Amino acid sequence: MRESTELTRKRILEAATAEMLRVGYPKASMRKIATDAGITAGALYKHFQGKEEIFESICDDIINQLFAMQKQLLPDDLEHKTDEELLQIFRQKASVQMLSGFKDHFGILQMIVLHGNSEYYARKKAEYVQFCSAYAIRYYDELYKRGLTKKTYSMNEVSMLCQAEFLALCTLLENTEHQGSMDEESVQAYETLLRIIQNGIQMDCGIGLE
Repeated sequence: MRESTELTRKRILEAATAEMLRVGYPKASMRKIATDAGITAGALYKHFQGKEEIFESICDDIINQLFAMQKQLLPDDLEHKTDEELLQIFRQKASVQMLSGFKDHFGILQMIVLHGNSEYYARKKAEYVQFCSAYAIRYYDELYKRGLTKKTYSMNEVSMLCQAEFLALCTLLENTEHQGSMDEESVQAYETLLRIIQNGIQMDCGIGLE
Protein backbone atom coordinates (compact mmCIF):
# COMPACT_ATOMS: atom_id res chain seq x y z
CA MET A 1 0.00 0.00 0.00
CA ARG A 2 1.40 3.41 -1.02
CA GLU A 3 2.26 5.81 1.79
CA SER A 4 -0.30 8.39 0.61
CA THR A 5 -3.01 5.73 0.55
CA GLU A 6 -2.08 4.57 4.05
CA LEU A 7 -2.16 8.14 5.37
CA THR A 8 -5.57 8.73 3.81
CA ARG A 9 -6.87 5.54 5.33
CA LYS A 10 -5.54 6.63 8.72
CA ARG A 11 -7.29 10.01 8.42
CA ILE A 12 -10.55 8.27 7.54
CA LEU A 13 -10.33 5.98 10.57
CA GLU A 14 -9.49 8.91 12.87
CA ALA A 15 -12.43 10.92 11.53
CA ALA A 16 -14.75 7.93 11.74
CA THR A 17 -13.69 7.17 15.31
CA ALA A 18 -14.49 10.72 16.38
CA GLU A 19 -17.83 10.70 14.55
CA MET A 20 -18.92 7.31 15.89
CA LEU A 21 -17.92 8.15 19.44
CA ARG A 22 -19.90 11.38 19.12
CA VAL A 23 -23.17 10.00 17.72
CA GLY A 24 -22.82 6.21 17.78
CA TYR A 25 -22.37 3.76 14.93
CA PRO A 26 -25.98 3.79 13.60
CA LYS A 27 -26.13 7.60 13.28
CA ALA A 28 -22.60 8.15 12.00
CA SER A 29 -22.56 9.99 8.67
CA MET A 30 -20.26 8.78 5.91
CA ARG A 31 -20.40 12.24 4.32
CA LYS A 32 -19.32 13.85 7.62
CA ILE A 33 -16.51 11.30 7.97
CA ALA A 34 -15.28 12.08 4.46
CA THR A 35 -15.40 15.83 5.07
CA ASP A 36 -13.54 15.55 8.36
CA ALA A 37 -10.93 13.35 6.69
CA GLY A 38 -10.42 15.99 3.99
CA ILE A 39 -11.62 13.86 1.09
CA THR A 40 -14.75 13.48 -1.04
CA ALA A 41 -17.42 10.88 -0.27
CA GLY A 42 -16.50 9.13 -3.52
CA ALA A 43 -12.85 8.93 -2.51
CA LEU A 44 -13.83 7.44 0.85
CA TYR A 45 -15.49 4.48 -0.88
CA LYS A 46 -12.24 3.72 -2.68
CA HIS A 47 -10.78 2.81 0.72
CA PHE A 48 -13.78 1.24 2.45
CA GLN A 49 -16.88 -0.44 1.08
CA GLY A 50 -19.10 1.13 3.69
CA LYS A 51 -19.67 2.19 7.28
CA GLU A 52 -19.65 -1.38 8.58
CA GLU A 53 -16.16 -2.02 7.23
CA ILE A 54 -14.91 1.21 8.80
CA PHE A 55 -16.49 0.32 12.14
CA GLU A 56 -14.93 -3.14 12.14
CA SER A 57 -11.51 -1.75 11.19
CA ILE A 58 -11.63 0.66 14.15
CA CYS A 59 -12.82 -1.95 16.61
CA ASP A 60 -10.59 -4.76 15.34
CA ASP A 61 -7.52 -2.67 16.08
CA ILE A 62 -8.60 -2.20 19.71
CA ILE A 63 -9.84 -5.77 20.20
CA ASN A 64 -6.59 -7.17 18.78
CA GLN A 65 -4.60 -5.03 21.22
CA LEU A 66 -6.66 -6.35 24.13
CA PHE A 67 -6.31 -9.94 22.96
CA ALA A 68 -2.54 -9.45 22.70
CA MET A 69 -2.49 -8.04 26.23
CA GLN A 70 -4.50 -10.99 27.50
CA LYS A 71 -2.19 -13.50 25.83
CA GLN A 72 0.81 -11.85 27.49
CA LEU A 73 -0.85 -12.37 30.87
CA LEU A 74 -1.74 -15.99 30.04
CA PRO A 75 1.38 -17.91 28.90
CA ASP A 76 0.76 -20.66 26.38
CA ASP A 77 3.46 -23.14 27.49
CA LEU A 78 1.62 -24.38 30.58
CA GLU A 79 3.23 -27.82 30.54
CA HIS A 80 6.69 -26.22 30.88
CA LYS A 81 5.79 -24.08 33.88
CA THR A 82 6.76 -25.04 37.43
CA ASP A 83 3.99 -25.71 39.92
CA GLU A 84 4.57 -22.32 41.52
CA GLU A 85 4.46 -20.56 38.14
CA LEU A 86 1.15 -22.24 37.37
CA LEU A 87 -0.33 -21.14 40.68
CA GLN A 88 0.96 -17.62 40.09
CA ILE A 89 -1.09 -17.41 36.89
CA PHE A 90 -4.20 -17.87 39.03
CA ARG A 91 -3.07 -15.39 41.68
CA GLN A 92 -2.18 -12.61 39.22
CA LYS A 93 -5.88 -12.06 38.40
CA ALA A 94 -5.51 -11.44 34.66
CA SER A 95 -9.08 -10.18 34.33
CA VAL A 96 -8.41 -7.42 36.87
CA GLN A 97 -5.12 -6.50 35.18
CA MET A 98 -6.98 -6.17 31.88
CA LEU A 99 -8.84 -3.20 33.37
CA SER A 100 -6.00 -0.88 32.38
CA GLY A 101 -6.58 -1.81 28.75
CA PHE A 102 -10.33 -1.36 29.13
CA LYS A 103 -9.82 2.12 30.58
CA ASP A 104 -7.49 3.13 27.74
CA HIS A 105 -10.14 2.17 25.15
CA PHE A 106 -13.26 2.96 27.15
CA GLY A 107 -15.08 4.85 24.40
CA ILE A 108 -14.58 2.23 21.70
CA LEU A 109 -15.58 -0.65 23.98
CA GLN A 110 -18.67 1.22 25.10
CA MET A 111 -19.57 1.85 21.47
CA ILE A 112 -19.20 -1.84 20.61
CA VAL A 113 -21.43 -2.93 23.48
CA LEU A 114 -24.03 -0.15 23.47
CA HIS A 115 -24.11 1.61 20.11
CA GLY A 116 -22.36 -0.61 17.62
CA ASN A 117 -23.07 -3.40 15.18
CA SER A 118 -24.87 -6.24 16.99
CA GLU A 119 -23.44 -8.91 14.68
CA TYR A 120 -19.91 -7.68 15.33
CA TYR A 121 -20.55 -7.66 19.08
CA ALA A 122 -21.87 -11.24 19.00
CA ARG A 123 -18.90 -12.42 16.94
CA LYS A 124 -16.31 -10.87 19.23
CA LYS A 125 -18.09 -12.15 22.33
CA ALA A 126 -17.97 -15.67 20.88
CA GLU A 127 -14.25 -15.29 20.09
CA TYR A 128 -13.52 -14.06 23.62
CA VAL A 129 -15.48 -16.84 25.32
CA GLN A 130 -13.94 -19.47 23.04
CA PHE A 131 -10.40 -18.28 23.73
CA CYS A 132 -10.90 -18.01 27.49
CA SER A 133 -12.72 -21.32 27.74
CA ALA A 134 -10.10 -23.22 25.74
CA TYR A 135 -7.32 -21.73 27.87
CA ALA A 136 -9.16 -22.45 31.13
CA ILE A 137 -9.68 -26.10 30.17
CA ARG A 138 -5.97 -26.53 29.47
CA TYR A 139 -5.03 -24.67 32.64
CA TYR A 140 -7.26 -26.54 35.08
CA ASP A 141 -6.45 -29.87 33.44
CA GLU A 142 -2.74 -29.17 33.94
CA LEU A 143 -3.29 -28.27 37.59
CA TYR A 144 -5.33 -31.42 38.13
CA LYS A 145 -2.74 -33.68 36.47
CA ARG A 146 -0.12 -32.34 38.88
CA GLY A 147 -2.33 -32.76 41.91
CA LEU A 148 -2.57 -29.01 42.48
CA THR A 149 -6.38 -29.10 42.51
CA LYS A 150 -8.92 -31.66 43.67
CA LYS A 151 -10.99 -31.38 40.48
CA THR A 152 -11.00 -30.01 36.94
CA TYR A 153 -13.81 -28.38 34.97
CA SER A 154 -15.89 -29.23 31.92
CA MET A 155 -16.14 -27.01 28.85
CA ASN A 156 -19.69 -26.03 29.81
CA GLU A 157 -18.54 -24.98 33.27
CA VAL A 158 -15.62 -22.83 32.12
CA SER A 159 -17.74 -21.36 29.32
CA MET A 160 -20.32 -20.21 31.87
CA LEU A 161 -17.61 -18.68 34.04
CA CYS A 162 -16.08 -16.83 31.08
CA GLN A 163 -19.48 -15.54 30.01
CA ALA A 164 -20.12 -14.30 33.56
CA GLU A 165 -16.91 -12.23 33.41
CA PHE A 166 -17.81 -10.92 29.96
CA LEU A 167 -21.29 -9.95 31.15
CA ALA A 168 -19.76 -8.16 34.14
CA LEU A 169 -17.64 -6.03 31.79
CA CYS A 170 -20.67 -5.24 29.62
CA THR A 171 -22.62 -4.23 32.73
CA LEU A 172 -19.76 -1.94 33.75
CA LEU A 173 -19.88 -0.27 30.34
CA GLU A 174 -23.67 0.05 30.51
CA ASN A 175 -23.55 1.59 33.98
CA THR A 176 -21.15 4.25 32.77
CA GLU A 177 -22.94 4.98 29.48
CA HIS A 178 -23.33 8.71 30.12
CA GLN A 179 -19.86 9.20 31.59
CA GLY A 180 -16.60 9.98 29.90
CA SER A 181 -14.72 7.28 31.76
CA MET A 182 -15.08 4.36 34.16
CA ASP A 183 -15.86 5.80 37.58
CA GLU A 184 -14.13 4.35 40.62
CA GLU A 185 -17.30 2.98 42.20
CA SER A 186 -18.21 0.99 39.08
CA VAL A 187 -14.65 -0.30 38.75
CA GLN A 188 -14.69 -1.44 42.37
CA ALA A 189 -17.99 -3.24 41.82
CA TYR A 190 -16.52 -5.00 38.77
CA GLU A 191 -13.39 -6.01 40.71
CA THR A 192 -15.55 -7.28 43.58
CA LEU A 193 -17.45 -9.60 41.25
CA LEU A 194 -14.22 -10.91 39.71
CA ARG A 195 -12.81 -11.49 43.19
CA ILE A 196 -15.92 -13.41 44.25
CA ILE A 197 -15.68 -15.60 41.13
CA GLN A 198 -12.00 -16.28 41.74
CA ASN A 199 -12.50 -17.02 45.45
CA GLY A 200 -15.34 -19.35 44.55
CA ILE A 201 -13.16 -21.26 42.10
CA GLN A 202 -10.37 -21.45 44.66
CA MET A 203 -12.67 -22.91 47.30
CA ASP A 204 -14.36 -25.25 44.85
CA CYS A 205 -11.26 -26.88 43.40
CA GLY A 206 -8.76 -26.19 46.18
CA ILE A 207 -6.18 -24.12 44.27
CA GLY A 208 -3.43 -23.06 46.63
CA LEU A 209 -5.15 -24.57 49.67
CA GLU A 210 -3.44 -26.95 52.04
